[in-house]
This record gives sequence, structure tokens and C-alpha cells, in this order.
Amino acid sequence: MSSLIIPTPCNDLRIGSEMLIYDNSCRITELTKAKTGKHGSAKAHFKGIDIFTDRKYEFHATTSDKIDVPEIIKNEYQLIDIDNETVSYLDNEGNIKDDLKMPDLSDSDNKLAIDLCNTFNNTKDADIFINVISFREVSAIKGFRVK
Repeated sequence: MSSLIIPTPCNDLRIGSEMLIYDNSCRITELTKAKTGKHGSAKAHFKGIDIFTDRKYEFHATTSDKIDVPEIIKNEYQLIDIDNETVSYLDNEGNIKDDLKMPDLSDSDNKLAIDLCNTFNNTKDADIFINVISFREVSAIKGFRVK
């Protein structure tokens, strides 16, 4: 399934929305708008955090611009096994997949990987479900829950 990029009016974006900043899918953390002044149209200043790597980015645009918004695909899969750095899970059709790596793209991912391993090793009778986000060819585990 291919992820889409949706051109969206700048004025429709809010804190917590996603947008592409320099081709990185980011969640908006700060947004300021300046009124029309002596040098042209109103401006918007965005600050965002990459949803995969937690890197910070900034972007400026006029409020009349269209901003590229990524369609982030969010799924939840049942965890089957953890083998070194590879995670096996059941996909939505019931097939066993092993194409995900343990979270390792940011510092918060390292803590998540440790928590996931500890929970998997110490939980025998409960099911563990991993939260996976995807955009373009990148997929990453960004959370889990025990049921």
C-alpha cells in the first residue's frame, strides 16, 4: 500500500498535525502566524519533530501556500516473536511477517525496544500488540500494549 501526500492549505494545519518538512514526515509542535505586513502576505512558521527519528525541523511558508501533508498509515499487529533485532508478527490477513526491526531510530526508540523485550520475555499468558506507523518505505514500531 502506497502512502499519499496531500496538498493542504497552510491555514488548515494545527499543532499536532503532520506535515512534510524537507521531505521528512513531522508532527507540528509549534506554529506561529504573522499578519500581513509591509513586505507582502502573512507568514507561518512551523516547528516539527520527525515522527520516526525525533529530529527537530523548522519551516516557513506564506499562509496562502499549500503544504504537503503525509498520509501516515497506522496499524496494530499481534507480536509473535523477537529474534535478535527482528520482530515477527501477525498481519491483518493472519500471515506471519518478519520484516520489522526492533525500534532503533531515536533515543526514545531505544527505551521502547528495552521495554518491549522485557514485556515479551516476562509475559507468557497475555497477547502483545505492537503499534506500527508507516510512510513511504519506512515502517517503525512506535508503541505496544498488552491485552
